[in-house]
Amino acid sequence: MNDKNACLGSLKMRYCNSLIFIIRGKLPSSLKKLEIERCEKLEYLWDDNEESCTSVVDEENLNNKNTSLLKYLDVNKCPSLKCLSSGGLLPETLQHLNVEDCSQLTMLSSSGHLPQMLRTLSLDTLPEIESIAERFHNNKFLEEISVKYCRNLKSVPEGLHNLIHLRKIEIYNCESIDCLGEEGSPNLSELAIGCCEKLKALPNWFHSLNSLKSLTLKGCPSMTSFPEEGFPTNLTSLYIEGLNVKMCKALLEWGLHNLNSLKSLEIWGLPHKELEMMFPPSLTVLFIYDFPNLKCLMGEGFRNLNSLERLTVYGCPNLTSFPELTLPSSLKFLQIHSFPKLKSFSRLGLPSSLSTLQIWLCPNLRSFPEQGLPSSLLELSIYSCPKLKEECKRDKGKEWSKISHIPCVKINGRYIYDPIT
Repeated sequence: MNDKNACLGSLKMRYCNSLIFIIRGKLPSSLKKLEIERCEKLEYLWDDNEESCTSVVDEENLNNKNTSLLKYLDVNKCPSLKCLSSGGLLPETLQHLNVEDCSQLTMLSSSGHLPQMLRTLSLDTLPEIESIAERFHNNKFLEEISVKYCRNLKSVPEGLHNLIHLRKIEIYNCESIDCLGEEGSPNLSELAIGCCEKLKALPNWFHSLNSLKSLTLKGCPSMTSFPEEGFPTNLTSLYIEGLNVKMCKALLEWGLHNLNSLKSLEIWGLPHKELEMMFPPSLTVLFIYDFPNLKCLMGEGFRNLNSLERLTVYGCPNLTSFPELTLPSSLKFLQIHSFPKLKSFSRLGLPSSLSTLQIWLCPNLRSFPEQGLPSSLLELSIYSCPKLKEECKRDKGKEWSKISHIPCVKINGRYIYDPIT
């Protein structure tokens, strides 16, 4: 197995716990895919240092650094891995690089740059790595960057603006990272940042991401404000979780209603008693999670949601009734989850467009709206609602007449029309 091998196209190795390296010399020129998993003593993948290669590789090949045509490299759970190559060089033809759970890895490439053909870069659970590369320079094909659980990583390489094909960036649980570079990628469509404790602000180039469609922000306690220009206005999906008080205030002052293209919105854990914000009328999906102080669900912001089709409300321990205003007539799916104090629905009832209703973990709820459930309802799911379950007993419960027309009814995971065993 050497660089002259003209046949070997794919190599996969698992549980080879005596290996220190896999290949001495350069990779076979035919090798396109290399997958390594759970090799406990592996320190590097190929030993391409000249001193160690002279006995097995001729001098002509030693001077040729570009014989490898490797495109796909996946390394998983190799706890002794220090670097991918003893010489610190990666094949220029590499298109997909995934390194996961290699706790001793300190560098990807000593040359300071990544292969220019690289399309996807994924790094997961590399606690010792401090740098990905010095900068993105010739990486014209890079489309995705995913970095997770790299606690010593301090920054993203400079040169993001050179990555004209970059579509997606994910950065999660990188507690030392404090900046995302001075310039952004012009065609970025998806950005996700989560649990980065030292990140203080979104970059100045954030608002200029005119191609950005999806944004996720969660668990960044040092972040205190949004850019003054606000969010990119072409966003179609927004996920926000764990904002501090200053960030909440900045969010309300800027106003989500300015996002006229937004279709899906998920908000977690805002410390409000009422939903004071105005939602954009373009929304079709809305998730509201974990509002411990919320006492009034329906505010003015709901009045213009004429396109809303899916609504999920989760974890509102102080909410006693639902809802206070008429739900949008476009609503098709409604889920209410974890309302320990909820006792009743509003007299206004539920919209005639509703086809799916899910009620979970509402132990004090015992009845549906007085006028019953809409005839459009095709599916009803009730879970961990003991009082409501009792009232929905077939032919006996007070609420049975309100659900008997629904084709699919499940209570605690069991269809009500199944025979009792």
